[in-house]
Amino acid sequence: MPCKADEPRPIWTFIPVFFVSALQLWVVASYVIFANTNHINNMIVVFCVTLGLVSMVRAVMTDPGHIPETWGVTSANKADIRTLEKKTNKELRVCRRCQVFKPDRSHHCSSCDRCVLKMDHHCPWLNNCVGFRNHKFFLLFVFYTAVGSIYVVTTGGTIFTLCFTLISAPNAPFENIASATNYIFSYGTAFLFACALIPFVTFHIRLVLQNTTTIEFMEKADKIRRLGRGANVYDLGPVENVVMVFGRKPALWLFPVATTLGNGVNWPTSSYV
Repeated sequence: MPCKADEPRPIWTFIPVFFVSALQLWVVASYVIFANTNHINNMIVVFCVTLGLVSMVRAVMTDPGHIPETWGVTSANKADIRTLEKKTNKELRVCRRCQVFKPDRSHHCSSCDRCVLKMDHHCPWLNNCVGFRNHKFFLLFVFYTAVGSIYVVTTGGTIFTLCFTLISAPNAPFENIASATNYIFSYGTAFLFACALIPFVTFHIRLVLQNTTTIEFMEKADKIRRLGRGANVYDLGPVENVVMVFGRKPALWLFPVATTLGNGVNWPTSSYV
C-alpha cells in the first residue's frame, strides 16, 4: 500500500534531540553568564542559538515528505508513470517494503520504515529523515549551530585561558573554581561543535550548490568525477539550485520558514544534459 505520512514516534527516540538541545543551551548560558564579553557578543550568540534551535524543532517536527497516495499507484497504471530514474533493466523503481513505485529522488528509510521524497539521509540527532520538506530547516540548524560555536570559540578564548589561572590560584573560592571549570568544559564543547560542523556544513553547502543529496552523491560519486556537471540531470546552476531549496525570496533564506519550491515528486532538469 502507499507510504503513510509520519506516524507518532516513541518519546525515548527523542533523547538525542533533547541531548543536543541541552548542550547548546548549556554552552550559550555559560558564555553569556560567565564569559559575558560584552552585550553585542551575547546578543549574537543568543541569536544564532535561538534560530538554530527553532530550525532544529522545525526539522524534527516537519514531515520530510511521503509519496502521495495519488501517485503510489498499482501496476495497472504503470504506463502513466514518467520518471527519469529507472532500474538497470529500464523498469520503474519499486519499493518492495511499501509496495509503491518510487518517484525520482525518493528512497526508503529503514529507520522510519517509509519512503521519503528527495531523501538526503536519516539524522538520529533529529529523530527524523532529512528530505524534501525539511531540508532547508536542517541546513539552517547546522549552519546556525556552526556559526554560534565558532563565535563562542573566537570571542571566548581569552576567558578560557584565564579560567586555568583562576583554578590554580591559591585559596580560590569553590564557587569560582566551579564556574571556571564549567566554562572550560562548555568552551571545549563549543570547540568540538565547531570542528565537527565546519566540514559538515561545507559539504552540505556544496551539495546544495550542485542540487544533489547525500545519497545521490554517494551513489553517483564516480560518475560525477568522470562527467562533471553533466552527470547530474538536476543541476540547474548554482543560483537556481539554491533557489530550489530556499525559495525565490532571499530575505527569507536565513529564517526557518517553508519556502522550498516544488512538490517533491516532479523535478526540473538541466538544459545541457
